Amino acid sequence: MKIKFFLILGILFFIVFIVIEIIIRNVTPIINKGDDLLGWKLLPNLDLEFNQKTLSKKKYTVKFLTNARGSRYYGNEHDAEIKILVMGDSGTGGPYASNDLMWFSILAKDLQAKLNKKIYVEAIGSGGYGNFQQYLLSKEIKDILNPDLIILQLCSNDFYNNSYEWESSGITRNQYVRRPYLVNNKIYYHQGFLKYIYNSFLFENIRLINRADLLVTLLQALITNNFFGRIPGMNYAKNDATLLEFQKNSVVITDIILSKIKKQFSNKDLFVFNACKARVQYPFNTWISISTKNELIPLDFYEDIKFTEESYYKDGGHLNEQGNFYVGKELSNILFHYLK
Repeated sequence: MKIKFFLILGILFFIVFIVIEIIIRNVTPIINKGDDLLGWKLLPNLDLEFNQKTLSKKKYTVKFLTNARGSRYYGNEHDAEIKILVMGDSGTGGPYASNDLMWFSILAKDLQAKLNKKIYVEAIGSGGYGNFQQYLLSKEIKDILNPDLIILQLCSNDFYNNSYEWESSGITRNQYVRRPYLVNNKIYYHQGFLKYIYNSFLFENIRLINRADLLVTLLQALITNNFFGRIPGMNYAKNDATLLEFQKNSVVITDIILSKIKKQFSNKDLFVFNACKARVQYPFNTWISISTKNELIPLDFYEDIKFTEESYYKDGGHLNEQGNFYVGKELSNILFHYLK
């Protein structure tokens, strides 16, 4: 009798598990896959639709496309007269606006009209990416695409993401356990036992496990009251002196990574902009000086855009299609003067 009871209970549990997994997959389809080098990357040949909401709760649909290389894109690569390579994180590779309504597509459309030239944009990177991942991925694609110019979309948290010591002191396990870091000029990965969990097939492909991990992370943040501390999501040093060392190290590492990015595109114009709300604290306020030092061209316009509640995805951090439109238009106005 007990065996029958537990058998029925197990079957019911399995059915509930499958139903919940199907619901989660329909709401948030899988867009990434595990990658031995990069930790994770966008899946190739995606053609998905997401039902999203703005910060003001308005519904909209996102058409999310990737090519055979796992890149988002706009235009026709084969007849383009100008090719642009974009490197970014969730501000470029996240499912918050359709491909043709992303900032890089608005930029391409506007420049095409102004220059009367066909433009193709390939956007590489995915949500959570740091600059080292962008660098490694760009090495794979630069000779294939041979872009005419490059745009690096930064976010302030890149400094945090670039430093293993800093990020691994936090609770974003699904990132620091999987992400490659530049340590002593070599690729370094987390060596703890968690790598076997977070790099596993189950974690990558079972959405329910992924969501359970997110719930645990949020609960941990709530209990410790430290997820949104003095430096949002990045305040896990044991004391201020240690935190300062983490920050200084992140600046050094970011400087080296940007120099590597520039070196592999040494004969190209390489523009960089920060697509995050301004943080005036150190080290986040060093991105312009580091970019200039390494001969990248910083475009400091983001804070001048008059974003409203209607410009944001429901999380209040990522831009929806309206916000992307503003960024693309502003970039077009700036880059037109470089290209004409």
